[in-house]
Amino acid sequence: MGSPVVVALNIIDEVEARGDQIDAAALDALLKVPVVPTVASRGRGVKELMDRAIQTAQGRGAGFTPPLLEIFPENIQNSIAEIENKIMPMVGPGLDNPRWKALKLLEGDKKVQEKLHAPVDILDRIRLQQEVLKAAYGKEDIETIVADSRYQFASRAVGQAVRRNAKASQLTVSDRHLYLV
Repeated sequence: MGSPVVVALNIIDEVEARGDQIDAAALDALLKVPVVPTVASRGRGVKELMDRAIQTAQGRGAGFTPPLLEIFPENIQNSIAEIENKIMPMVGPGLDNPRWKALKLLEGDKKVQEKLHAPVDILDRIRLQQEVLKAAYGKEDIETIVADSRYQFASRAVGQAVRRNAKASQLTVSDRHLYLV
């Protein structure tokens, strides 16, 4: 949401040892940020990671507007954009992130509502948008709708970037630990 980011795709050696593949270039394109495969404990990819971090930081000087990562369906994106436009005068310039605040308002975050001192007419408009989205998705909880959209994006990203070795169907020790939790 506006900050320079480089993703370290760490412990890639474990993925490769299983015969799986993660397409870093595909993730790079999907996430709209540099993705660098690494094995930090062995120093593999660390120099490239640092180089990409420096390039990214240097390329994002004053006036830089990062590309918008659209992980939500169009109707949710439109609601966020409308709220963002309405709260811009309340957020002010600088480090405040109006898009994040708009998303939190759409989710019904009381702390953000209080901090912004959002006027009643804006809160009423947000409630209307929430009701429209709840009806569209057949769910009673807007936070669930937003979370589901995030998970769907993550699932699509994995589907596009990860290739599992069909023969390696056994769970790794790490995977088994996740199932225990």
